[in-house]
Amino acid sequence: MPVTDEPFIVEHFVPPKNSFGQGETDFKTLNWQYFKTWLKEKFYWKLQGSPDGETWYDDSLGLLDVNIDWDEGEKTGKVTLTLDTTNAPMPLYYRFDLGCDTEIKEYISKVTNSIYELKLPVTETEDYDIYFDFSDIKPLIQNNKVTVQHGIKNIDSKDYIGFRVKTVNKIPVEIIFC
Repeated sequence: MPVTDEPFIVEHFVPPKNSFGQGETDFKTLNWQYFKTWLKEKFYWKLQGSPDGETWYDDSLGLLDVNIDWDEGEKTGKVTLTLDTTNAPMPLYYRFDLGCDTEIKEYISKVTNSIYELKLPVTETEDYDIYFDFSDIKPLIQNNKVTVQHGIKNIDSKDYIGFRVKTVNKIPVEIIFC
């Protein structure tokens, strides 16, 4: 199927003869290439370091690597953050912020303490329902390695997703932390 500049690909279905189909139908499937590009444009990770846990500096050394593994069959993308402190000037506290420059159209539900379901506008007529799930870092939270702040933040009367992971202790130089 050719890649288009549309978030969804409209397909046409004609049920087989003598079937219980609902007649000729148009339906939409996700245009994965468009979705991946859209996600990279709208969401971003920012890393900051701090010598004292109070004053924070943006990462200018490229210590954070963000990788997304896509599973189109399951309709998911798994984000892996890797912090490589090999080039850090000293042991630091770190915090990772997830940002999204698109206002949330609808807060659908808080499925669990670590899963949100959100509706974000793609075009004026199309939306994406997105599950934001950070349950895989629960062991780091439970073992007091990181703290997490998350929720919906209202900025200038618009709702945005807010998510921050912060290390509890300083991370030594020459450590890779995933």
